Amino acid sequence: MRTVECYDIFEQLRDDTLIVIPVDGSFECRIRSHDYKEGINPASLHGQLIKRLGESIFKSKVDAELIKGTIKTTSIKMFNEAHRNYYSIGDCISIEEKIGTKTIIYVLLITSWLDINGEAHLSSINSRTEELRLLDLIYRGFIEYIQRYFSEREIRVPIIGTGILRSELKQTHLEFIEKKLYDDLSKANFKNCALWKKPPN
Repeated sequence: MRTVECYDIFEQLRDDTLIVIPVDGSFECRIRSHDYKEGINPASLHGQLIKRLGESIFKSKVDAELIKGTIKTTSIKMFNEAHRNYYSIGDCISIEEKIGTKTIIYVLLITSWLDINGEAHLSSINSRTEELRLLDLIYRGFIEYIQRYFSEREIRVPIIGTGILRSELKQTHLEFIEKKLYDDLSKANFKNCALWKKPPN
């Protein structure tokens, strides 16, 4: 386990690179725009990946994984949106990007649900205790997933819960989150794993 690093997470990709991408519970495939306010913030890692692959290609890759049925929809609707299929916090699927001879793996990890304005929320309950419980569920979910399928890869993990996500967690809790995620990844004994922070502007 390496230390926390600051760089463009999509740069210097190797053939064995795996990047964890936090996504919403419906695997939204469109970028927010004037005409589509429910879309993904283009500044988020989710939004950057959609822009990188293109909306149609991202959607086709996601749909191809979801049709396998490895994760199931949930009947819970945080914002009562009947037109969306939602999956559970902590669930993961993976998609690939081919760059020449390289195969990059993106693990799409559900960390939030979107409201009608496209804003990401961890929970509809304004409770730090509940949000910390859900973050623990998220961490366990993706670490177990990577251990099962991709443990030999170079793994890049953003510090989940400290970015654009709407949250009741304050700075002291965010520092705790960073340390907990680092500790959990260290215990997983991945051969080549680093935490990622967005570099300063």
